[in-house]
Amino acid sequence: MAEDRPDQRVHPDKNDQTRRRNLSALVTLIHRDGAQPRSALTRETGLNRATIAALVGELVDAGVVTEQAATASGHVGRPSATVAPGEYTVLAVNPETTGVRVAIVGFGTQIRKQWYIPQEMPPTPDGLVEVVAQLVRDLQPQHMLGIGVAVPGVIETSSGTVRNAPHLGWRGEPVGERISQVTGYPAYVINDA
Repeated sequence: MAEDRPDQRVHPDKNDQTRRRNLSALVTLIHRDGAQPRSALTRETGLNRATIAALVGELVDAGVVTEQAATASGHVGRPSATVAPGEYTVLAVNPETTGVRVAIVGFGTQIRKQWYIPQEMPPTPDGLVEVVAQLVRDLQPQHMLGIGVAVPGVIETSSGTVRNAPHLGWRGEPVGERISQVTGYPAYVINDA
């Protein structure tokens, strides 16, 4: 009798998939190219002005971008509002053989602060987790989205596991998972070879 029941599973709507893809395209453009007028976003994406206005409104409401009032440009027509990166940041962490390089990076690849924590020995995975946890406690970030860790070696990016980082002496270390557990932020580990 179960086959007589209608399918109760939730299926993403094609419109929702398209909306997400368009949002992703806008975020990528603003991240890569920085602040730009709505008219440039319309031109770059091929989307119409109404769609751009709706998508930008959604990103503004989420705090991902800000919108600055249009200023007269000397061109024909109504000036276009400028869409700029919002306040969100990520903590970028790069363990090295002599210490840990750290930066707070804003949307649009804007480095807001960077520093180096020297160490006498290459950091251990547990040592790196503790350094990151202490940084998060000290910084008390308000708009941080997550933590990116760049490790020179073989990385399983889907799980955040360092399979082999010979310069650091790490092998089979679930660094991303441990950082996420300790800090409460998502952590992404990539290869920085």
